[in-house]
Amino acid sequence: MAKTEKPIIEGTFGRLFNTPIARMLDVLILHRGYDLSLKELAEYAGITPKTVWKELPKLESLGLIKHTRQVGNAKMIALNQDINPLAECFIKIEYETAFKEMEKT
Repeated sequence: MAKTEKPIIEGTFGRLFNTPIARMLDVLILHRGYDLSLKELAEYAGITPKTVWKELPKLESLGLIKHTRQVGNAKMIALNQDINPLAECFIKIEYETAFKEMEKT
């Protein structure tokens, strides 16, 4: 059976800033409510797992992610929108910017 690649998520922050952190934020925001392994996060963001490991502490220090569970050796994470008002601001920016871009076309 052929391995299928996950589509790369291109959101507002990735288009505006084009950094690994911005691409990771896009994936976490657009997949909020679901947990992802670090490998899945890397695949959806279009970056390497090594880059995820390098940049993840920045998101952790702001409390933007939470560890949800462990599946085998895979650490699962999700956007910490429940108790972090900063996450809610990022979600609002993500969608408001997208709506503004749609109005221009």
